[in-house]
Amino acid sequence: MKLPSTDKKGFTLIELIVVMLIIGILASIALMQLLTFLGRGYNATLQSDLRSVYTASIQFHLDYPNDAVTEGQLKEYGYTPSGEYVKLTVVDGNEATLQITASHPGTPDVYQVDHTGSVSKQ
Repeated sequence: MKLPSTDKKGFTLIELIVVMLIIGILASIALMQLLTFLGRGYNATLQSDLRSVYTASIQFHLDYPNDAVTEGQLKEYGYTPSGEYVKLTVVDGNEATLQITASHPGTPDVYQVDHTGSVSKQ
């Protein structure tokens, strides 16, 4: 009687499952890092936009010291949004009590700039 040969070629099902599991774990780690880096990028964009908004508001208030600035006027005075998804809200447009917020759908953070030019997270 002839015994079956033990010279098997290829991988067993268990080996393939283990490799797929390892690849899945590595992919999930990479995805989490990507999302973290994207969030940091969105936050940096918001902060940069608010610095530009503050500069535009200073220029507006030099011409109209008693008026409250609006988003449209900020654009007339040099503010250009970094992207179409940056949402800017003028909470208070007066020179002495200026407060403008910015948000992006890619991050839960909201940043604000005040009358001193200080950009902070709300």
